[in-house]
Amino acid sequence: QKCLFWGSVRDPSPAYAWLKCQEPDDEDCWEVLKTQGSIKGRNGGQYGASEKYVRLSLLMRPREFDILSEKLEAFMNPES
Repeated sequence: QKCLFWGSVRDPSPAYAWLKCQEPDDEDCWEVLKTQGSIKGRNGGQYGASEKYVRLSLLMRPREFDILSEKLEAFMNPES
């Protein structure tokens, strides 16, 4: 379907990403990301999911998305 704003057909883009903490001790993924990675999201429990999940919004400016990507990379690879 043609996008009335852009005036062309555009591919869909996801609004949210779901992450799952898989470490046995990480019962509250939201708290882990907030305290250890300074990453803002929403606790999966707010959406009926396990608290091992966190929902990240992807609706942001490109620079904010780059910052989120950098924080996730640093969180996943703390030695780099």
